[in-house]
Amino acid sequence: MLGIVGRVPSRGVLEVFQQAVGLGLLLVAFSVLGQNPEDAAVDASNNPNNQLSIAIGRRDVAAAKAALDKGADPNLKLGSSTLLMSTIQQSQRGNSKEFQEIVQALLDKGADVKATNKRGYTALMLAAFAGNSESVEVLLAAGSDVDARPDRRKVTALIQGAMSGNPKVIRVLLAAGADADAMDERGQTALSYAEGMQKSYPDDAKWAETVELLKNPPPVPQRRPGALPRNQTVKPSRPPGRRKNSSFNTKKVLFQPPPANLL
Repeated sequence: MLGIVGRVPSRGVLEVFQQAVGLGLLLVAFSVLGQNPEDAAVDASNNPNNQLSIAIGRRDVAAAKAALDKGADPNLKLGSSTLLMSTIQQSQRGNSKEFQEIVQALLDKGADVKATNKRGYTALMLAAFAGNSESVEVLLAAGSDVDARPDRRKVTALIQGAMSGNPKVIRVLLAAGADADAMDERGQTALSYAEGMQKSYPDDAKWAETVELLKNPPPVPQRRPGALPRNQTVKPSRPPGRRKNSSFNTKKVLFQPPPANLL
């Protein structure tokens, strides 16, 4: 391993190290192993998985790709989340080009887009909630199920996107055939949540735009056979107008803002 303390770190120490790197806490991560960040940059672990974790924390695309080429596991878990999810979480801090390239590199090496974290969220759902339209597009192209609802609350990526109020994410998901009528376990749709947020933040234009998109979604573009990402089908466009089950019923359910950290 790093050869700093004269012995191989225990599995528990390595798990803490990888989790800290995955959250971008490099000072914490390297202090766990008794090494300062400057030395670690030069004398990184010979383990490709640790090299990949370090590279992601540093937004080092070349190093991340090199670690993957050496055999790093693209589905490595950081706690209950995969590296793909962790990278998307970090990209919330600024939709950086480097993080997008690392997401693509992980997918190219076989990162599982269907994997879920302990809350039941997929990478696509996390990207939608983060308002990361670039990652949403990449994940859909890699075969993410646009209407998957693996979590116990039965929310979809579109519902998560509606909670974040990012119109570009909503457009991308609708263009991929997302079902705007899908309801969560409380009977609420994406439009329901967007309308609830609009009532809470009436001066924020993004909520009005999000509500309008969900009320009158653009037609789903027709695509050539075979042009769709795998495991996806084009859903027919629906006529404009208010959707069923779309009103935000405050008597039925008390609106609560979404959690700050879905991981």
